[in-house]
Amino acid sequence: GEAHCLEVATGAMVWERKLADEFEIWSMGCRASPLIDGERLILFVGAKPGATVMALDKRTGQTLWQAMDDKISNSSPMLIESADGRRHLIVWSTDAVFSLEPETGHLEWRQAMTTSNNDCVATPVRVGKRLLIGGLMMEDRGGTEMPAILWPKEWNAPMKRLLSNTSTALVGETVLYSPRMKGELVCLDTATGEEKWKADGLTESKTGASLHLTATGEGKAFLFSDEGVLIRARLSPEGYEELSRAKVIEPTSPFGGKMMAWTPPAYANGHGFFRNDREVVCVSLRAGP
Repeated sequence: GEAHCLEVATGAMVWERKLADEFEIWSMGCRASPLIDGERLILFVGAKPGATVMALDKRTGQTLWQAMDDKISNSSPMLIESADGRRHLIVWSTDAVFSLEPETGHLEWRQAMTTSNNDCVATPVRVGKRLLIGGLMMEDRGGTEMPAILWPKEWNAPMKRLLSNTSTALVGETVLYSPRMKGELVCLDTATGEEKWKADGLTESKTGASLHLTATGEGKAFLFSDEGVLIRARLSPEGYEELSRAKVIEPTSPFGGKMMAWTPPAYANGHGFFRNDREVVCVSLRAGP
């Protein structure tokens, strides 16, 4: 529940806020990534009363606005722009997905999204006028009106989420690629949600499974599994083609009687960076001689 601003050059403290001294904050909260929007530092902290989301002045740490009483999740908020040019802050809590005006925190719309497994980790994905939140595909109608629900057609909360609650999908104009919670990788039509194909065997996990997908161009992608395995594959609407795989790090997080590697990797300059509870591993992703 603490927010700190440090000087980049020296690490000296510029300001700090001990939000747990000001609000009621769950001890395991504050796991979403902070978001910078101009002069605003937007935090998804799940604080009560009335501060699920907060905007601070990034230079002073003073509160600019606070909003909502929803429960915290692990999903990081994102900014999108609708067809009419309006900007929206999209937040996925354990209770709902909602849109706030980023300048004021004013609630624009809210869709209940309580499901049978409320561990929301995946980040919402925007492509064109469409917005995917977990297993809910919505389409922008402009202004502050709530987006239309494209699929699933029968949307009632609570219900089982269609896709993964831990892994963010790769979404294109016509198809998307996403893990499901039992570890399968599926290709779905973005307009209808119809399944085009399913690939098994990417991970042996059946609960808590995760596959972090990163597009690398030319229809190829890296998939990092909860078993600490990096897979290189070609993805297309026609099917899944595995090109290679290698164990890059040991899973160390206990869950369901086995160890998991849940932390998403980072990629830069031809290298992959992987972390568990004990170490950080850097591997070269460049082709050998």
